[in-house]
Amino acid sequence: MLLITYLLKSAAILAIFYVAYKLLLEKETFFKLNRHFLFIGILTAIFAPAITLSRTVYKKEPLINFDIPVQNSVSHDVTTTAWLDINGWQIAGLLYGVGVLIMIFLLLKKIINILIFIKKTVSTTRNGFHYIQIDGLETPFSFFNYIVLDHTGHNQAELDMIILHEQTHARQRHSLDMLLMQVTLVMLWFNPFAWLYKKAVDQNLEYLADFATASQVADQKQYQMALVRVALPQRVPSLTHSFYQSFIK
Repeated sequence: MLLITYLLKSAAILAIFYVAYKLLLEKETFFKLNRHFLFIGILTAIFAPAITLSRTVYKKEPLINFDIPVQNSVSHDVTTTAWLDINGWQIAGLLYGVGVLIMIFLLLKKIINILIFIKKTVSTTRNGFHYIQIDGLETPFSFFNYIVLDHTGHNQAELDMIILHEQTHARQRHSLDMLLMQVTLVMLWFNPFAWLYKKAVDQNLEYLADFATASQVADQKQYQMALVRVALPQRVPSLTHSFYQSFIK
């Protein structure tokens, strides 16, 4: 019952933060503030329900009058046979556990696939970033300091903008937000607001990268056109950032 109470509180907190974000912050351009707000919402949903407030209440013991005769009480030993009682809460707990195991398996599979991909491919390191060249790659993407792209699939101006975009993801450690969100999904996979929250986190991280890149390029219109061209396939591994989300409507 304690676990169920914790999960319900956690789900409610995440839902409150999501609704507040949608109503108050989503349409604003304070992308860094939005990132902090969403990040705090995740941490609050994870840790706040585990905090229990208690207080100690002292009561006076009633006075016992020893002059009143005490009747002898007869105790009867009652032996009962306890059978496994599968009720609704136990079934819900079982389903939740199965869902958590599935989510853990999928998350580990994603991480392992990315690590294997990085390990078996040749990378070039420059200024702390590891660049991986993949011929025919449709959508560039990044994972921490690893940037995967096809140098031959873009002209130099477009390639420079893509690299700036992915470097922003790496420099600002956006992959940490995504991993934390994935862990939250493992715990709250049953909560539809958790999936909506993930979408909000992903979208805001892309806005952050887009805003930072647009401020560094001379031709913002050309950058927007590059976003449109790369946006079509959107085939990238999970847990990565891709060069596709435009901050223009």
